[in-house]
Amino acid sequence: MHCSQTIFEDATPELVRDFFWDDDFRLKWDPMLVCFKILDEFPQNGTTIIHWIKKFPFFCSDREYIFGRRIWESGKAYYCVTKVSAKLLLSMRNCKMFSKKFKLYIFIQGSK
Repeated sequence: MHCSQTIFEDATPELVRDFFWDDDFRLKWDPMLVCFKILDEFPQNGTTIIHWIKKFPFFCSDREYIFGRRIWESGKAYYCVTKVSAKLLLSMRNCKMFSKKFKLYIFIQGSK
């Protein structure tokens, strides 16, 4: 398990939330993201099912991820959860490499 804390100066919690959740923009700044596709969306609870292909160095195979992610607001903070969908991964038998275990939890809160 890895835990880190990042402080963004002069950025609102909303800006940080949008930065992490904007996959179109992520294609511009994340050189490892080859492509993405939104498979399903549930706006009533903030959940999205998404497919990513991430590029790894030439000596490694690219990796595919299908995961669910959810974001919600509580008070003046945002909670973000991303987790691989094992059921959807089983349907991807033609993949060379995919990640079975991946979880990401993000807590976004303003400092003032």
